[in-house]
Amino acid sequence: MTTPDDQSRRPDFAPPPDFAPPDPATREPRGVVVTWLIALLACLAIISSGWIARTIIPPADPPFPGADPGIVLMTRVALGMQEMGLPGTAGFDLRAIERELTPLDELRDAPQSRQRTGDLATHLRLAIILAEFGDADAARDTIETIASFDELPEPIAEDVATLHRFYIVGDRDTPFESGFRERHGWFAELAAIHQLDRADSAERAAILDDAVRRVVALFVFGGGFIIASLASLVLFIVGIVLLFGRQIRMRHRIPSDEPGIVNIAALETFTLFVVAFAIIKFASSLLENANLSEGTLALAGIALLGAQWALALLVLWPLLRGVPLRHYTNALGVPRLLHIPREIFAGIAGYFALLPIVVLGFFITLGLTAIFDAQPSHPIQDEMAAGADPLIWLLIFSLAVVWAPFVEEAIFRGFLYHHCRRFVGIILSALVTGFLFAAIHPQGWTFVPVLMALGINFALLRAWRGTLVAPITAHALHNGAILTLAFFLIA
Repeated sequence: MTTPDDQSRRPDFAPPPDFAPPDPATREPRGVVVTWLIALLACLAIISSGWIARTIIPPADPPFPGADPGIVLMTRVALGMQEMGLPGTAGFDLRAIERELTPLDELRDAPQSRQRTGDLATHLRLAIILAEFGDADAARDTIETIASFDELPEPIAEDVATLHRFYIVGDRDTPFESGFRERHGWFAELAAIHQLDRADSAERAAILDDAVRRVVALFVFGGGFIIASLASLVLFIVGIVLLFGRQIRMRHRIPSDEPGIVNIAALETFTLFVVAFAIIKFASSLLENANLSEGTLALAGIALLGAQWALALLVLWPLLRGVPLRHYTNALGVPRLLHIPREIFAGIAGYFALLPIVVLGFFITLGLTAIFDAQPSHPIQDEMAAGADPLIWLLIFSLAVVWAPFVEEAIFRGFLYHHCRRFVGIILSALVTGFLFAAIHPQGWTFVPVLMALGINFALLRAWRGTLVAPITAHALHNGAILTLAFFLIA
């Protein structure tokens, strides 16, 4: 049996009586259902846009399978740790990488295919790694085994001859052909510095210095993550205690005089966003597969980028629908100007306090990725791994640290969250907005748990602070940290 005192101590997850939701008659239920159906279909279109585009325009295979960025990163880190005199190469399990490939004995008689070419190229790159880390016999065995194949793709045959001449014959004076360097990229550079002395080779010094910088960056970010995780755990526990002690008040409210047009206009804004985003995503997927000139691709890319930035104008839709300014700013979460510094601080503190939820989602994502052998990726990963020029990096940072925090928060934690709170409580509203937020991202379904955890956290910050400044701050902080780490480790 509960007492009035017990009820007064419960967390404030529902609006108090003086801010009760408007009468159901003002919710326009038929329009809400239809708009929701359109929005969900648009979300499904975003998720499947890549598959649909590949069906319409099958992607052309690259001329030669590129190197796995993960293997490149692991090799650079191991090289840096070896240069620093740290016991890092012991954890560099090349045999684990080999186990993911088709064994050479099976590749000998396998039919010609892109998969076979890719596995043979990776075996050759592993031979380069083995030679660099002192296992010359294993490197020679790999090269000689592939050289003994009766049938090899022409590029692989040329690369085997190059490595045979370099590692087995010992001809170090003949430079590598441009084709070998183009096909193997950083691994061709690694092979070229084999057994050179750092003091006499600027190329070797540059590669080793770059590897050391990546190890230092990894240690700095790793140490920062450990400290942040410990601090966030303390903040999370303190927050739970304060919440159940009713020391934290949820500030997001739906005024009792809010007109029904606010509800439907908020949902329409979300729907317009996902429909427009689906069109942009589909057009982008078609461009990736289309055989167009570089100039045409550049112009089309600029147009799509401009269209994506123009999506920010959709936040004005409720005003065009006749929503009063007072109710518009409340639904969107516009703060008072003098409160912005305080809200920024709350966003930073809230991000770290809720980090354990993100860590839980991350481990679920790791488990799903391992169980289903998934290979999640992001479109900007290729740009980073390929060594994008400064302008591309500026565009990537602007989208991730400016566009995404402001536009996505306005749509998901602004209008959509406000709409959901008309019907359900804080937790369910956070779950719905978090799931839809995760679903439209391109990393793949295994990344839904960690992205959904982020979306839930941003929604909880909106519920706590009432404005969008805190979730925008947390979103920008998260994306900025991830991109900075990627810049130092992958680029």
